Amino acid sequence: MPDRKGQHGFDDLTPGEGAASDRELREQAEMDALLRLAAGGLAAPSGLAGRLARSMWHRRIRAALELATAAVIVIGLAAAYIHYAQPPYRLDGQAKVTDDAGNPTRLRPGAWVATDEQVATLRVGDRAAVELAPRTRLQLVDAGNSGRVRLDSGRVVCRTDAGGRIVIETPRGRVVADAGPGAVRVTLTPAGGLSEPRLTVAVQAGGATLLGADADVQLAEGEERSWPPAEPPKVKVPPGGQQPGQGGQGREQETIPSVPVPPGGPGLPAVTSLRAGEAEREQ
Repeated sequence: MPDRKGQHGFDDLTPGEGAASDRELREQAEMDALLRLAAGGLAAPSGLAGRLARSMWHRRIRAALELATAAVIVIGLAAAYIHYAQPPYRLDGQAKVTDDAGNPTRLRPGAWVATDEQVATLRVGDRAAVELAPRTRLQLVDAGNSGRVRLDSGRVVCRTDAGGRIVIETPRGRVVADAGPGAVRVTLTPAGGLSEPRLTVAVQAGGATLLGADADVQLAEGEERSWPPAEPPKVKVPPGGQQPGQGGQGREQETIPSVPVPPGGPGLPAVTSLRAGEAEREQ
């Protein structure tokens, strides 16, 4: 095997094989020379001791910076894991928390939260909350910055502070409430003749966005929309053909008695007097 030692007596290896840099090799050689001079009682060349001291100081600073950088990275990864992988769900009130099979479980993505006759509040982080009305059922999708839940039935009110965000998934689309501070009411009601329930979104404060299959709809404070739109109530026309507001609503139709037509036809007297009849018999 060929000898690969360099001029200073160190293994002349490539960086990929673990060799030190040229600067580190030079510093090590100068340190060895300084130690040999000190052992023989000789004075070190001018500037050599100072250069070595500065090199050692720089090396220590570099090592400290590398250690601090590694610590910052570890702390950042731990904070991200706590924030995203461990969603801070909290449940206030009485509600059942079950898995897909109906077995009790803890608050985690995939769990179902359902209320009977009581109300409950599901808190997602410290800037958002979902209030469940009685007879409401939803599923936790994830948390973190998105705060997604899936509404299966009933009514919820999403409340967000500044910077908070809630996404309600429904069969009609996703309702995003992120204009905090705000409050958005989302309701699913069975609609006769429709395969999917009717979705109603009412913005009590702030704003909301419906991300639907057809188009995205922006709702401002005070607005309320339903999908599909509710049909207008049918108006029952009263007898006589008069529409409401035309003066005939609430009145009963008047019945006009029929007048018989006399035997002689219209305009002829129907009954002769008794004296006229007697005079005719006398004649």
